[in-house]
Amino acid sequence: MGRRTRGALAGVALGLAVGFGAGCGSGDSAEVTTTPVSLDRCQPVSAARLREIAVGLDKGPRQLTGGAMVQSGDHPEVHLIAGTFIAENIPDPQVGVWAKVGPVDGDGPIIAVTRIAQAFSRWPAGTEGDGTGILDDGVAEAVACGAAASE
Repeated sequence: MGRRTRGALAGVALGLAVGFGAGCGSGDSAEVTTTPVSLDRCQPVSAARLREIAVGLDKGPRQLTGGAMVQSGDHPEVHLIAGTFIAENIPDPQVGVWAKVGPVDGDGPIIAVTRIAQAFSRWPAGTEGDGTGILDDGVAEAVACGAAASE
């Protein structure tokens, strides 16, 4: 595993821990724990599917590279597709996650899951609990898989 992948995995774990910790508010200091993110669920994604998602990018080059996919464990019809792209005015490549609902190579809606995907594409934002929200099953793994695929 490369240095960049380890950094991405640590960043994903930390980001999720901070997000969970921020939602817990009793005023007491709480210990925040992180859960390691595994690459075991990574699957390849077709160039055609990445091109379909890239059509919705609206700031910077409309191209996704280094794509990977994770199928939601909670919603079998949801495929979380991560792709790396260059965002306008941000020097480093970014990994966004979009959900493809329905057959991965068939028709069905595409939904922007992560904040970076929402900020830099015209795809509608996902919602928690239906497999297309940032905290839903497979999203953290998809980010890590996308980062690993772009190395």
